[in-house]
Amino acid sequence: MDIDKIIAEAHLKNSDWNLENYQEGSSVFHQIYCYVFDFDKQKLELISLNEERFYQVIQQSTYSADEMSHMLLKRLEQYFNGKRTQTVMSSLAMHMSAYIGGTQTWQQVRKKVYNGSEIKPHIFVTAYKSKRNIHKRLLRPFVIMNKQRALSSSDAVKCIGHVIQRDSQKHPEWLR
Repeated sequence: MDIDKIIAEAHLKNSDWNLENYQEGSSVFHQIYCYVFDFDKQKLELISLNEERFYQVIQQSTYSADEMSHMLLKRLEQYFNGKRTQTVMSSLAMHMSAYIGGTQTWQQVRKKVYNGSEIKPHIFVTAYKSKRNIHKRLLRPFVIMNKQRALSSSDAVKCIGHVIQRDSQKHPEWLR
């Protein structure tokens, strides 16, 4: 019996998520949660990242932000199209960690974050379509700090809605 998995399932159900999005290999207390919103498909997904692996990948990544963005977008496309094999999920977690670690957003909040802290980063990534090139997508990351393990789906929707509203004012071209 996998006690960590049972606890994770109960915890995620309580927050209106399902266990499909849970990264195996650590307890629910040692996860970092990413909320990924595909603007075109109007889909929101929760992806958990093993906290220890998250920090290891960030420290070891040698890819540029553009390279990581491209690799992550490929995995997100597979994920949102229903391909959720263990290989895709593991690769998605690794690419998500490396991408986030290379962003200016992460550089601004990383001093507030440390492994084992009670306050955890909640990472949001919105995928917009690029109007300059319809085959390209734009990733828009932001991070909030919170003591909750996983935000409820309604709280995540509110956060994303707020940021999309701000983006529509500052960067209307992202939403066309």
